Amino acid sequence: MIFITANNEHNNFSINKNYCNAISDFGQVPVLISNYKLELIDKIICVADGILFSGGPDIHAKFFNQSLHPKVNNINIKRDKFEIELCKKAVKKNIPILGICRGIQIINVALGGNIFQHISNHMQNIPRDLVWHNINPICKTKIFNMSNGKNIKVNSLHHQAVNVLGKDLIISAKANDGTIEAIENPNKKFLVGVQWHPECLYKIYSVHAQIFKMFAQAIAN
Repeated sequence: MIFITANNEHNNFSINKNYCNAISDFGQVPVLISNYKLELIDKIICVADGILFSGGPDIHAKFFNQSLHPKVNNINIKRDKFEIELCKKAVKKNIPILGICRGIQIINVALGGNIFQHISNHMQNIPRDLVWHNINPICKTKIFNMSNGKNIKVNSLHHQAVNVLGKDLIISAKANDGTIEAIENPNKKFLVGVQWHPECLYKIYSVHAQIFKMFAQAIAN
């Protein structure tokens, strides 16, 4: 089972169905996490084959010891706290982890890094299943291997981004403007975060399918 974080507010939980489709299309069972009770974390860790930290609200700056930027909005502190603690424990147990958009930022913050609370020019004004800009993979990383070293066209739907890296993380891709687009820990079974949304692109562009294929392979092994 791959647990996928979902948003939970106003007595409803929500997630883009593409996350579940991408997981199931590569032979894994998606299970949504819609309750942020900290006492559930150990139970999840005991049964999870993998964890996908999905996109969603901005992360509150208190989790990386900064004052809140005025452009930050739609915060869910309960989700922040739950996911950060879940990520810490999952990393310690070496459970395969994939972080997407907000998810890459959660991984980085959980491991002691921080983020830019607001950046410009990375929120596309076209549908999310269309690509927006290129990213440049860095040698000897999973993203480099996935793309055979070639630039990758990605979508872009964020205004926060990784800044100072967390413990044992490396950069595996950057945008042309220097924005960090992917991170990983090469010493873990699978610990990868990407800033774009491959779950919206994998059926159209085969390179994005490789992310979910590698994730599933890490779980199978």
